[in-house]
Amino acid sequence: MEHILPALKQDYNYLVKKYQPKEYVPSGMITEMDVIRAHFLIADYFMSEGEEVHYGIKNYNLLASAVDRQFVGFCGKDKWTDHYHKMATLYFGLNKDHAFEDGNKRVALLALLLYLDRVNLTIVCPKKEFEELSVRVAANKLHLYKNFDKFSKGDDAEVRFIAWMIRRNTRQKDKRVYSITFAELDQRLRKYGYWLEYDKGVADVCKYKKDSIIDYLRVKKKVVKVIQIGYPGAKRQVNIKALKEVLKATNLDEKHGIDSQVFFYGAIPEYKLIDEYRHPLRRLKDR
Repeated sequence: MEHILPALKQDYNYLVKKYQPKEYVPSGMITEMDVIRAHFLIADYFMSEGEEVHYGIKNYNLLASAVDRQFVGFCGKDKWTDHYHKMATLYFGLNKDHAFEDGNKRVALLALLLYLDRVNLTIVCPKKEFEELSVRVAANKLHLYKNFDKFSKGDDAEVRFIAWMIRRNTRQKDKRVYSITFAELDQRLRKYGYWLEYDKGVADVCKYKKDSIIDYLRVKKKVVKVIQIGYPGAKRQVNIKALKEVLKATNLDEKHGIDSQVFFYGAIPEYKLIDEYRHPLRRLKDR
């Protein structure tokens, strides 16, 4: 959130301090902090494009309730046991609960996209399909889908239908590692506090580890070598196997929230998704 508009950043920091949103949940699922970030990043993106945006939390309890829908259970057993239903119930709750002053459909869609991204799923249908789904959920018009009748007779018909829609319109992503030179790798690692040191045909991935010893009011920093790989030259390509080992050793991989677009191209995950879905997100404001 370092680069959002100053006024938004001030309000964001105030709300985070006031509500102290939960940040840790089981792998893949969305946190209260994720939802707040989504709301403010959407506001920042469209305000930066000149759009008048109303933002802010209307009811934090409704926000927390929507997020908690992913974890609801009975006698220690989860009600929803797969990601499709968990993201569906989250999406439904954020869409219907109106926790924010404005942009609830936008936040619900971005939260769904972020969840999909985290569990390595990508949408294969036209983007407008999920825009329309957001509108129909908000307007209680899921019955307009011809397949909704199959789910209408049981409990939680909306959630089960949305989960079915998500499942049939997504697929597993291809986890690609892009070609990169040693010089480029060093440049990207430095953004995360790591760097390369070279010596006689090898490269050490290093980072600082703060020492507790204070010398002349300065904290001494100890250099830690994280992993060593072969080094044929700064302009040579890094071996794909070695690159994967570096990303794993430094926790700069998809498992830890840093996918290929983020590491290789510097994208913030939410910004990447907002930019990719900017047209349906923009239209949702007036629908």
